[in-house]
Amino acid sequence: MRFQKEVIALDPEFPLKIFPAPGCGRDNFFLHTHDCLEINLVAQGEGIYWIGNKQYNISQGDLVIINNREHHIAVNGGNLLLKVLVFDPDMVWQNNNTLDYKYLQTFYEWKLGFPPCFSASHPLTEAIASVFSRIEREIAEQQEGYRLLVKALLLEILSLIYRAFAQSDHTSQRVQKFHREYARIEKSLLYLDNRYRESVRLNELAGLVHLTPSYYSKLFHEVTGMTVPAYVSQKRLRHACLLLKTSEKNISEIALECGFNDVSSFNRLFRRTFTLSPSEYRTRR
Repeated sequence: MRFQKEVIALDPEFPLKIFPAPGCGRDNFFLHTHDCLEINLVAQGEGIYWIGNKQYNISQGDLVIINNREHHIAVNGGNLLLKVLVFDPDMVWQNNNTLDYKYLQTFYEWKLGFPPCFSASHPLTEAIASVFSRIEREIAEQQEGYRLLVKALLLEILSLIYRAFAQSDHTSQRVQKFHREYARIEKSLLYLDNRYRESVRLNELAGLVHLTPSYYSKLFHEVTGMTVPAYVSQKRLRHACLLLKTSEKNISEIALECGFNDVSSFNRLFRRTFTLSPSEYRTRR
């Protein structure tokens, strides 16, 4: 079985795409992974969905949820066509609200063992299919304020999935464990959310929650799916995106305001993350 990393270029301002996708051939396929949440509805036909080393039979009307960094591929078993929605859960994380993050982080690590495939008659499938159709319509019509409404609808999808998580006998204990781990570092996350543009030391964060730096780093990665430096970089880049679109400041000023030591390192990280330079992102419509 072969694996590859797939880069889906999402607009950092509105990181979402909807597209049709046929299943691949049986004889030559790669399992791929990407850094976003993927919702699949089987529009027609049937096939096999490989997720990691497991396979699931799918047919018209079924729902498949692929989480961040999960290896997967849909293999055609007969006229298979999927409707695919991919998006970054962070797009509904309003104003870096740490309370929202407590719930959204579930969709970064997917450690809770929730089954990825649901039949057409499952209540979760029916609920998500309804919201999916509304998102499709909003994006197609692009009426005034459609992006705001799409974000609200995505939040509804995440809430439906999370509620199904929490109510499942199979995963409820893992949900509780995740919340306990989150609670242990919550104070440091709030602190970091307010000071990410400054130079914050690991010892300082660990001391806030009375943990050793090594154990804090381990727990931080368990909860966020990232190292502390990666988390800080993500926060800085998101603030930079906002300034690029809403201010007249030059690139150097934005880099320094967001906590980068120099514009060169800012430019390199920005391009590596978004496949655009800051200047290209600023002028992109």
